[in-house]
Amino acid sequence: MSHSLGTVAVSEDGERYVNSIIIQKNKPIPVTQRKDFLHYTSSGKNNDLEVYLTQGETSEIRDCIVAGKYIFHDIQHINGGETIICIEYSYDENGVIVVNGTQKETGKSLRVEKVAIGDDMQRLYEKRKGKALPLSIIIAVDLSGSMSGYRIQKARDAALEFLSKIDLQVHKIGIMGFADGNRMFCQISNKPKQIKSAIYELDCNAHGVGYGNDNNPLLNAIKIFDGLSNTKNVLIVLTDGAWNYDACRNAESDSDHCRDVGYDVIAIGFGGANEKFLQRISTQSENALFTNLDNLVASFGNIAQEISKRSGANGLTWKR
Repeated sequence: MSHSLGTVAVSEDGERYVNSIIIQKNKPIPVTQRKDFLHYTSSGKNNDLEVYLTQGETSEIRDCIVAGKYIFHDIQHINGGETIICIEYSYDENGVIVVNGTQKETGKSLRVEKVAIGDDMQRLYEKRKGKALPLSIIIAVDLSGSMSGYRIQKARDAALEFLSKIDLQVHKIGIMGFADGNRMFCQISNKPKQIKSAIYELDCNAHGVGYGNDNNPLLNAIKIFDGLSNTKNVLIVLTDGAWNYDACRNAESDSDHCRDVGYDVIAIGFGGANEKFLQRISTQSENALFTNLDNLVASFGNIAQEISKRSGANGLTWKR
């Protein structure tokens, strides 16, 4: 390979197009390489994807050659809007490039049509009109008796770390505590002082939410999210133990609803939390995390960075 082959993708901040390399130069041929990208689908609309084949070693589109254009057809709408498209490039001894695509959720190969590049390339060099899709995030913290002392202190530290990694000029955060009941310590807000104050208030058995695990925070979050518009809604649940039977069963049902309407649920557990239950109430398998107190703060920081990247405006986005 004398040149790297890539495709045009949306930058992580959602504000420009970049060259995302799929096959690095100097690879021995023949060679086949694949890379996963985020794509956004809509119900009842054409979800075709434009894939530009590039040659070049830099992320700047201007410094690369756009060598071909392909349309990926037959992409199915996925509940929640996000789907993963695997782009595959093959390069043989004769210099022939073959482009294929697969939709990860369905496992089906996509119909690929090679088309003329056209003269509309200028838009790839300009700043994108779309910016990051605003997030409305609720952090729901378990306040049952088992969280008292050092555990709730670490939970507060983790929430503060999350707050420090989120751009509140774009996104908003609400703080919820739950046990037998629930309370919104801070409604969804972009005011850092208000959010910090709510985080510091989080404490077990001090605000009338009870001592046990009878409450299902997913239902409470859904009621809030249903009143919002023009935003991507994310619920982050932190718990250290098992919920009672009815709360678990209702949370599973509400997780299915969130998945259907496009709300994200991220479930984080430690201590006596049930890892399988975390996976069940998360809207995607990778949204479940079982960790420990020592790693809790870092985990929240990583989650903040990841969901900020995934909030980019519609377009082909590299999925790490």
